[in-house]
Amino acid sequence: MTNSLHSTLRYITDTNIMNSSAPLPDYLAERAKSIKAQIRDSLPPQTLLSTWDGHPLNPTTLIEYSLLKPRQVEIVSLDAIDLINSLREKKYTAVEVVEAYFYSASLAHQATNCLTFFDGDGALEQARELDRYLQEKGDVKGPLHGVVISIKRMSSSLGTKGRG
Repeated sequence: MTNSLHSTLRYITDTNIMNSSAPLPDYLAERAKSIKAQIRDSLPPQTLLSTWDGHPLNPTTLIEYSLLKPRQVEIVSLDAIDLINSLREKKYTAVEVVEAYFYSASLAHQATNCLTFFDGDGALEQARELDRYLQEKGDVKGPLHGVVISIKRMSSSLGTKGRG
């Protein structure tokens, strides 16, 4: 364990910061602010909220506030099997699916601070490749073709920064 991580964990333990309203030390507050800014900068700009009035994040609210289009709500409401079948039948493109989940994840993050990394560009690039594959081959590439996933990770991945 690195010294800075060890000292941060020691501070959290010693001050019982998780259960207190004590302010973070400056170095931790600056680090948190930097990480939040990096994540916010990676979210789709059209989904950024200037304020959130506390309404629960559900399909009805998202449509009422025009945060997700009805077609996007339809996509994010499908289970994986129905989504794959819809992609195979070309009802949706992989790019449409990724964008719907991007917007949904962006809104969820702004309401709950749930993301530690957001790779929108990489996912869109992969979605475009999947759409080309389906167009050329006439079938999906594999069992999870176009299914958007989120990974809970505890360490760094190649080309990304770990937060665990």
